[in-house]
Amino acid sequence: MRKFSPLKPERQMLLMRQFPNLMEVDACEEDYGYAKIAISYFDHWLSESEACAAFSNVSLEESLNRKNKQLGFCRRLLEATEVLNFKVFGRPNNRRVKFRAFCDNDVALRYCSEAYDKFSSRFFFKLVIPEYSALYYQGYDATNYIYCRGGEFSNRLRSLIYDSGLNVLD
Repeated sequence: MRKFSPLKPERQMLLMRQFPNLMEVDACEEDYGYAKIAISYFDHWLSESEACAAFSNVSLEESLNRKNKQLGFCRRLLEATEVLNFKVFGRPNNRRVKFRAFCDNDVALRYCSEAYDKFSSRFFFKLVIPEYSALYYQGYDATNYIYCRGGEFSNRLRSLIYDSGLNVLD
């Protein structure tokens, strides 16, 4: 079964206008006018000793709990609004972005779920949330990131995060 369905060229162009400098943000070069927040299981940035304690000898139950909270947020997001994916194609001097729709919410949730079992950022999920002009990236160490264009985060988006048992770290 296919994971993605292509978007019409007109929609591709609209999304490119809505998310300028997407490739630069994706390459972690700079924020280019996007405000960034972190989403975490923890309610504050961990110190080095706290991080060592939080990530060493994590039980399977705790690991699943952390993953399920993040996936709960993904599920709520998928139910609340349109969520897309994107891929960067081409050689370095001729790159382009292609936005793709998920075939259905189950496929999208599976895409996010499978990414949690990967250790390379090459396999982490990348989502586009057009309604909020936001990009949602999986990160390392139980922290994911949302980049919002225009610098304002919707209260509705924050609500979805908190309702999932996660925290926003500005």
